[in-house]
Amino acid sequence: MSFKFAHLCDYLERCEEIVHHNPPLAPAEQKSRHYRQHASWFASHRQAIDALDQFGTSALLSTFLPCRRKDRIYSLQPASLFKLLGRCLGLSASARQELATFKTPGNGDLGECLQRLLRTRGPPPLPTVTLQEVDDALHALAAANRFSGPSVRQSFRPPATNDPSLADVLLRLHAVEAKWFVRLVLKDFSPVTVNERSILSSVHFLLPDLLWMQDDFESACTALRSTFGAYPSRPDMQSLHILRQTALPSLKPIPGIKVSRPEYTKARSIKHCLQMTSGERWLLERKYDGEYCQVHVDLTKGEDWLRIYSKSGRDSTEDRAGLRETIRKCLRIGSDKCKFERACILVGELVVFSDTENSIQGFDKIRKHVSRAGVFLGNENDSPRQSGEHLMIILFDLLLFDDEAVLSRSVEERKAKLSSVYKKIHGRAAPAESCVIDFSQPKAEHRLMNQFAASIACRHEGLVLKPCGVPYFAPGSVAGIKLKKDYITGLGDEADFAVVGASYNAQEAKKRPGLHLKFTHFYLGCLLNREAIDNDGVRPIFKIVATMSYDHCMSTEILERVNIEGSLLSEPYSKSGSSTFDIESDETPRMDFCFRDPLVFEVLGSSFSKSPGGYFMLRHPRVKKLHQDRTWRNCITLDDLQLAAAKALETPQESETQENITW
Repeated sequence: MSFKFAHLCDYLERCEEIVHHNPPLAPAEQKSRHYRQHASWFASHRQAIDALDQFGTSALLSTFLPCRRKDRIYSLQPASLFKLLGRCLGLSASARQELATFKTPGNGDLGECLQRLLRTRGPPPLPTVTLQEVDDALHALAAANRFSGPSVRQSFRPPATNDPSLADVLLRLHAVEAKWFVRLVLKDFSPVTVNERSILSSVHFLLPDLLWMQDDFESACTALRSTFGAYPSRPDMQSLHILRQTALPSLKPIPGIKVSRPEYTKARSIKHCLQMTSGERWLLERKYDGEYCQVHVDLTKGEDWLRIYSKSGRDSTEDRAGLRETIRKCLRIGSDKCKFERACILVGELVVFSDTENSIQGFDKIRKHVSRAGVFLGNENDSPRQSGEHLMIILFDLLLFDDEAVLSRSVEERKAKLSSVYKKIHGRAAPAESCVIDFSQPKAEHRLMNQFAASIACRHEGLVLKPCGVPYFAPGSVAGIKLKKDYITGLGDEADFAVVGASYNAQEAKKRPGLHLKFTHFYLGCLLNREAIDNDGVRPIFKIVATMSYDHCMSTEILERVNIEGSLLSEPYSKSGSSTFDIESDETPRMDFCFRDPLVFEVLGSSFSKSPGGYFMLRHPRVKKLHQDRTWRNCITLDDLQLAAAKALETPQESETQENITW
């Protein structure tokens, strides 16, 4: 049974109407209306949704939740999608000019501009576009992209006349459908925010639990139609708990399908961390500065026995091929000492180890050893790999051991089982350093402080705390706590940066409905010639070191304020720079405006990392404050920034106790 794409667009359109209600609705009323419209839509389409096969259900989920399809990469931003739309729709020069108005603040995003353009045309040709056609077209688009997951790329085939091509789908979309299709391709429905758990549980009550174990729509939907085919999709509340408890024992990880990661809570201080522990026993692990990897070993697959998944959920087996031999040796695969017969799933952190220095190296070294779809990104200005440097894996969890779902055990049991599965290889494979603290004891705070200080002294990120006696997934309880230096007020690395320019992105602007934004992205610069600018006629030269956007990087208050103040100081950007200063950049900046008198951001980061440009910059920068009592002359220079990075990254000579006293 086909499901119309228009039905899903109707859901999203109603959500957008609630967000844009005039006058604006109170948060409680907005939430109530979203709930009612969500329930009404699913009730009216219940029969059609239940009639979908596993492919149709997967297409529905992929369309509702496009950000979960990490395996589908389109490499399209609004500017490049604008060009693609022009070709697919055969737009005239004047129509393209009208569509390009999305680049101007106040005209809406690319989807809205396309909607306005198509409204002036007649009705699109039949037949009506189905959800499956949209999903097939997007899958074909992703299959042709080298950065998509291996399973998606393997399905690529040259376009045939019978295939639902992107152009064919676009030409048959109504105006409102085209708007949501554009946002679907960009994986951003802003200003609408879709509640993921509500969508999943409304499609089938077992989906949230099933996707914890098998984080793949097609696999989960296949299980719903086979293993759990006899279960109703939406049982009454009285039956739901019983049916869920009946189904849970059948929910197990499958080798080759990523297991979801539990969300950890950030501790904002030692006191906050202690409060969350509630006087219970917790296991403390050092938080290594590397890349998360989930290792799947399936010996029934012959030479294709290994799968490695990154934090995002992407299949990174090819990119992390440097770990293959290490994993084979530490698990003793191929020998009679291998502890498992068929399969196992382990969790660890990928780092770079130097035999010469006998230590784990900085995070920025990883990009020399790990590619992305066969391409090494961001290392053009890096020094060559040093002899003796290689990938290492720090193991900290075991989720599956043959047919046993070990993740249902407590963290202590999983740790014990893990230690028996692999052997340590110096500089190649090792366990994460850990200990157990009983927070009901008087000296618990002192022990926590010592462990945290020891981790910081070794230039690790901090600690991860996991509750003892609790399985990997424990709904209703705190899965874990992250305690990192930059989370704690006053302990992160920070500096003042000059804000030399800004640009506008319509898609980002849609995330803040109600705000009239002229700028969404801001360019941070460091002065290169502080000593020379006191001489007459010498213009300041700024090197652009970072771009900051609203999303997760600054508060709404700062965004509003910088838009007001920046509007008074802005002038169109040209390659020759500003009327008052010059700009140096490693690549052509996408600035729309320069600020004649640069503003000042106080920026907080999590240590430092080497940028692709070859200089060190704050890692994970966030805007802490917009200073109005300082000028760009007070901001950090590029030389000072490099000195601050060298000091922060240098392993201290003093003891861990002294480090504890220092911070």
